[in-house]
Amino acid sequence: MKSDRWQKLKNVFNEALERDPAQRAVFLDEACAGDAALREEVESLLASHQDADGFLEEPAYSSPEQLLGLEVDFRTDIFSFGIMLYELASGTHPFAATDSVTTIARILEAEPVELMRLRPVIPPELDQIVRRCLRKSPAQRYGQTSELVADLVEEVVDNGSLNGQNSGGCESPPEPAHQEHQHAQLHHKTERSYQIEDQPAVQRRRHFPPRDRCSA
Repeated sequence: MKSDRWQKLKNVFNEALERDPAQRAVFLDEACAGDAALREEVESLLASHQDADGFLEEPAYSSPEQLLGLEVDFRTDIFSFGIMLYELASGTHPFAATDSVTTIARILEAEPVELMRLRPVIPPELDQIVRRCLRKSPAQRYGQTSELVADLVEEVVDNGSLNGQNSGGCESPPEPAHQEHQHAQLHHKTERSYQIEDQPAVQRRRHFPPRDRCSA
């Protein structure tokens, strides 16, 4: 979508938000007169904004198909999980913007900055896992939760990506017994907190503890 179209969408959306819900239909009749596509887009954004819970206050953790009002399944949750993984690894949201409409535009069209550019100690293998979670098309994401868990266990636990163990980070590799404990803990948290294949696609709260910070 062109920038001028996004600007128009943003303006109408923001003005609609300022109005009482009972008055929005009349406002949209006037603001979107002769442009049925614009009205549909604004109404979709309004629905996403309304559905976002108090933790989010905006659809910043929604998948592209969710924002577009398309059919969703567990792969929508994989996308949201990928956003959380990106934040956990880098300390920043992959599609962050100053307002919800621009954030939505980035979720729909933009690719996140490579993790290695934000935190050089992160190996490309972890970036590949996160990027696969954040594919715009659900068909290009992980097809099974177990596959995602297996890749995370190998890269995060066995190789210690988030602790900086792969690229000169500040922590020492864990002892075997501790590594087994991390393996079980990660698997338990992923299955308990997300259960991606068994639950409907909804916005979720983060269950991750703050990442350890250390100088690279």
